[in-house]
Amino acid sequence: MNTNDDGTMKAIANCISVLQELTAKLKQAQEPDPQLKQATRLYNQGYMAGHEDTVEAVFTPLVDADMETYHSDVVEEIMKEMEENP
Repeated sequence: MNTNDDGTMKAIANCISVLQELTAKLKQAQEPDPQLKQATRLYNQGYMAGHEDTVEAVFTPLVDADMETYHSDVVEEIMKEMEENP
């Protein structure tokens, strides 16, 4: 193999490496943010629960003091499920 062939092989290897890096970055950019995904899922599950409560006429208005504690058992269960099934 002559020097020209070695240079060509190095250039091809470099191009392959760059393409692999760009492909990995593109794939990463296309994946949704995991925190956004979890927050959206939690929001939508809350939305559905609120809808069901309203349809069944059992809606309970929450006072501001209860916002961080009311339904915390349900939220904890949802979060555990989300960790087990991302």
